[in-house]
This record gives sequence, C-alpha cells and structure tokens, in this order.
Amino acid sequence: MENASEVNSASNLNYQRQQECQKKAFEFISQALEIDDKGDNKTEAVGWYKFGIEELEKGIAIQVTAQGEEGEASKRLHKKLQRNLTMTRDRVTVLERESCDQDATFCSSSVIPLLLALIQCLLWTLSSALCSCSFQSVRYVGSSASFGSMLAC
Repeated sequence: MENASEVNSASNLNYQRQQECQKKAFEFISQALEIDDKGDNKTEAVGWYKFGIEELEKGIAIQVTAQGEEGEASKRLHKKLQRNLTMTRDRVTVLERESCDQDATFCSSSVIPLLLALIQCLLWTLSSALCSCSFQSVRYVGSSASFGSMLAC
C-alpha cells in the first residue's frame, strides 16, 4: 500500500505533466494562430491546431489527486484545458468548412448526405424493388458551386 508521501509525489508529478501538456499546447496553438491571422495557409494552421488539440487531450486525461492548494490549481488547469480544447476544436471546424467551400471539393460534411441517401435508396430498393433513383445536383449554402450529386428515390 502506498504511503501519503508516495501518493503526494505521484500527484505532483501528474500535475507537472499536466502543466507540460498545457505549455506544449499553448506553443502549438500560438503557432497556429500566427499562421491563421496571416491567412496564408489555413491548412498549415489546422495542422498546428491539431497538434495543440492532441496536447490538450493528453493534459485532460491526466488524473491529479492532489489535495489543498495544488489540488485546486489542478482543477483550474483542467477546466482551462477543456475550454481551450473546445475553442480550438471550434476553430478547426470553421477552417475546415471554409476550406471545403473554397476548394469546391467533397469533404466529410458533404459526403455524408450522399451516403445516407444512397443507403436509403438501396434499402428501399431491397424492400420494394420499386425505387427509381435519379441524380440531382446539390448546391450548398454560401457557395455558388455545385458539389456533386445527390441520389433521390
């Protein structure tokens, strides 16, 4: 059985690891923000944001069981990591959507409706053999380009 000093030592180590993750995440996200603000290469910014997200997730996963002042500091840091993770994920989502709209290519968010329609059509075909599928052009809000086809049953 561990004594109190071993538990305290392990908790201190975990808190330090949590702080290191926060520091690395800050560095990655700062790099991403710098690139993002310039507007030159949003794809590169997304990559740096994702490195930051990984570090934030690592820091959040670390369990700190310290009591007293260090325990409270750890709880505050944990909440800060969670807030930063949420904001960073939101920014990545925005950049990926913008990239999808600007590039006029399929991205995961535009492929899902097509796949769902295809599955629906196939299931209906199997159940009734009366489905006449046709393709319709799809236009997405905020873009003047068509992004492929959608099955209609």
